[in-house]
Amino acid sequence: MKAISHLALVALFSTNLLASEVTFTGNPQEKTIEGQDLKIYDTADVFQVATKRSGDGMRSSFLGNSYYLVSYLDSAVTLEEGKVIEGVRAAKAKALQLTMYMDMDGPTIRNAFLKALNKNKPYNEEGMKALLDQFTFDIDAGEVILITGRSTDNGEEEVVIELPEGKIIKGQGKDLATDLWKVWLGNPVDAQMGKLQKQLIGKVQ
Repeated sequence: MKAISHLALVALFSTNLLASEVTFTGNPQEKTIEGQDLKIYDTADVFQVATKRSGDGMRSSFLGNSYYLVSYLDSAVTLEEGKVIEGVRAAKAKALQLTMYMDMDGPTIRNAFLKALNKNKPYNEEGMKALLDQFTFDIDAGEVILITGRSTDNGEEEVVIELPEGKIIKGQGKDLATDLWKVWLGNPVDAQMGKLQKQLIGKVQ
């Protein structure tokens, strides 16, 4: 049984977005967290590469719960303590799915990513600016952001961000996906992100 993700529904995973780069597979776990019903799959094909769920958890801050995140990494990758980003770089494909728990505008999301990246220099600043400058859309609680990354044949990395209502953001450059993943799996920007990071890598160590 397979399901295609739909970015406009409250459920974490659903079945109707034909443009998605991700096909979730198997039978999902069903959870209700803070009033939202979530369906969480253990495996997914990302850019036709088999991936497995590395972990999931809530991103919280002093403002409250921001989003629930599920992480998928290339099934061939094993993360080692102290070498997590190296493992992320080795993954041919990866995906993050964020179910929003509060309304956020584009600049707020963009600035949150950049704040985390500034704790993880060096990174591809030019490529990241070109990617995140496209993030001009507001996201409402209950909506879903799907972020995918992969290695390309020319040695660069591609990032695709799928947003509600069929909006898509794309970027390509050296280490671009690996660098974006540092937001969650690099040096944590705060204690709450550090807690989430442990949950995101717990299944693949």
